[in-house]
Amino acid sequence: MMVLIVPEYLSLLIGDVETGVLSERAVLKEIRLVKKIASTAICRRALEKAGGGTVALIPWNLLASLNSELLAKYAHSQRPD
Repeated sequence: MMVLIVPEYLSLLIGDVETGVLSERAVLKEIRLVKKIASTAICRRALEKAGGGTVALIPWNLLASLNSELLAKYAHSQRPD
């Protein structure tokens, strides 16, 4: 379930950055929290069973295509290939 909900949640937050409702730093804080949670052994196993993996949790393409220089740089430097 997390594989479906978290990317949508982050996409909504990214949309809030584009409209100026939320700061870029607030979104980065949430993304870092998701990455921290996803890095736990229990979460990694659950994501693997669900067929997602941690890469599927963060909408990297959406982040990279933003007008926000900070978020685009973060996406390019952190996105797993």
